[in-house]
Amino acid sequence: MDWMAGESTEGDEFRSERIMEPISQVFENFPLYTMLVDEDHSLVYMNRILRNDIDGKLKGVISRYCPDASDGASHPQDCPLCESIRKGYVPVKFELRDFSRNLWLATAVCPLHTKNQNEKRLFLCIFWDPHEAKLNELLKGELKRNEEIYRAIFDNTPNMVGIFTGDGVIVDANAVMAECFGPDLAGRNIKDVLPKEVSEKWMNYIANVVERRRRIAFEFSCNGRHYLVSMVPVDLAGERHCLLIGRDVTEMKHREMLLRTLIRIEMLVDSEKDRKKLLEEVCSELSSFPNYLLVRIDLVGKDRLSVVSGNLADAAGDMHCRVMERAIRHGVSVSMKVDVCDENCTLRNLSGSDEIWITSLPLRADGVSGALTVFHSGSLSQEELAILETLSADISFALRAFELEEIRMKAYEKIEDIVYRSAILTDEIKNALTVISGIAELKISGVESAKILEQVDRIKKILDEIDNGWIESEKLKKFLKKYV
Repeated sequence: MDWMAGESTEGDEFRSERIMEPISQVFENFPLYTMLVDEDHSLVYMNRILRNDIDGKLKGVISRYCPDASDGASHPQDCPLCESIRKGYVPVKFELRDFSRNLWLATAVCPLHTKNQNEKRLFLCIFWDPHEAKLNELLKGELKRNEEIYRAIFDNTPNMVGIFTGDGVIVDANAVMAECFGPDLAGRNIKDVLPKEVSEKWMNYIANVVERRRRIAFEFSCNGRHYLVSMVPVDLAGERHCLLIGRDVTEMKHREMLLRTLIRIEMLVDSEKDRKKLLEEVCSELSSFPNYLLVRIDLVGKDRLSVVSGNLADAAGDMHCRVMERAIRHGVSVSMKVDVCDENCTLRNLSGSDEIWITSLPLRADGVSGALTVFHSGSLSQEELAILETLSADISFALRAFELEEIRMKAYEKIEDIVYRSAILTDEIKNALTVISGIAELKISGVESAKILEQVDRIKKILDEIDNGWIESEKLKKFLKKYV
C-alpha cells in the first residue's frame, strides 16, 4: 500500500488493513486533506486528495504538518498533535499563518480509540485552507471597525448630521438632530417631522440636491439654537442621497447680536442726556437676549439708583445679591452659578435651577460706583464676557460724562450769578455817582467842585468798561448755553 508508512509483517498488515478499511471508506474521497498518524508522528494513512497533491512525498507532508519529523528534532510548542497529547488526548483545532504566501492553514486533530500494531494511539488529522473564510472574517472585522469609527464620529460631533433619500425619508440622524426633531428619526419622512411650511422648503432643497446634484446652504433655528445648514449630494449603495450637516452657530450669532447691541448703546451714550433714561434703555436692550432673564444696573453713593429690566424684573426690585455686592465693593467682574449664593439671595430663590448664572461687572466714576448685573442661563464665553466688560466701561464713561456735565452746569450757574450781581452793583454805584455829581454842582463851587466832578467821570468810565464786560459776558453766557 503506497499510502501506508513503514514496513510491516503479514499479521501487522492484516491488522492495519482492518483498522484502515472503515477509515478509508469514510475519508478516501473526502474533499479536505485527511491523514492518520500515531502519537509518535508516524504517518499511517492519507486520503486521495492529499496523495494526489503531494505525489507521494511523505516526508514533505510530515515535515509540514507534523514537524518532529524523521530527523529526531523535538516537537514544537505549536504542534497540534503534541497539544492534544498534553491536554490528555482531547480534540484540538489550530490556525497557523503562512506569511511567506499570505495564507492560513487550519488543522483539526482528533484522537481515536484505536492503536496501531505497535500499540501507539492513532490520531485523525484534517487540514484545510481557510484563506477565503479568514479574509471574509478580516473584512467583516475591518467593516465593523470602520462602522464603529463612523458611528463614533457621527454620534459625537457637535454638528447636526443626517442622511435623506430623494423622497425625504431619513436614513440616519445623529443625536444633535434627534434633540432638535425628536427621537427615532430613521425611516420617518421629513414631512412628518417638520411643520408643513418648513418641510415643503426642505423637500425642495433635498430634490435639488439629489436630482440636480446642487449644493445648498441656509440658516435654520430650532429650540433656541441656530444652525448653518449645508446639503450636499452623496452616493450610498448605488443610490444618490442628500447629506445634511448643520454647524451650530448659536454662540457666533449671540456674539454678533451682542456687538450690535453694544453699538446701539454707544450711540445712546453719545446722544442721551438723561442718566436714568440712558440706564433704562441699556437694561432694556440687554434683556432682549433669549438667555438673559434679568438685567439691572445699580448705583450707590450720593446718587443712589436702581434700574431693572427682563422677565424677572417685577420680582427682583429689592434685590440682595452677594455677587453684585462683591463687584461693587472690590471693583472686579464676578460670574458664578446661583447655587453658590447665600440662601437669602433673591435671584437664587427666583431661578429654581442650578444652571442659572449671575455675572456682575463694576461701574466706576468719580463719586459714583455701581454694577451691571446679568442673570442668565448657562455660562458666558470669554468673548461674551469681554463684550460686557467693554459695555460696563462705556457706561462708566457715560456716568463720568454726566458728572462733568453737572459740574459744568454748576459752574455756569455760578458765573451767571456773579455777572448778574455785578450788573446790579454797577447800577447802584452809578446811581450814587449821579447824586454826588448833583451835590457837587449845587452845593460846592470852584476848584473843589471841578475836582469832584472829574473823579466822578473817572469812576463812570470804569463802570462803563465793567458794563461792556458784562455785555461780553452775556454774549458768552448765551453761547455756552447754546453750544456747550
